[in-house]
Amino acid sequence: MDTFSSCIDFDAETNPRQTCINMMTEPGYFELYNNQMKADTCQTAVSAWDDLKVHAAGLDGGPPDACAVLTSHVFQAYSWFL
Repeated sequence: MDTFSSCIDFDAETNPRQTCINMMTEPGYFELYNNQMKADTCQTAVSAWDDLKVHAAGLDGGPPDACAVLTSHVFQAYSWFL
């Protein structure tokens, strides 16, 4: 919850990769991840954001919430390693 609430949607939309990196390097959650695991997680999260953005544009809808998409993918990956 803290990670999502500290995310700034404008920053996440304009630079989703850096937003993901910031989430992954936040103390307390991902210390057991090596750098490759962090990179793979962010690549998946950013790809999902890009896909959803394209899909929403095709439906004449606004983009999805970037913070929600990135946070959910990052912590979904986190749950796989628990």
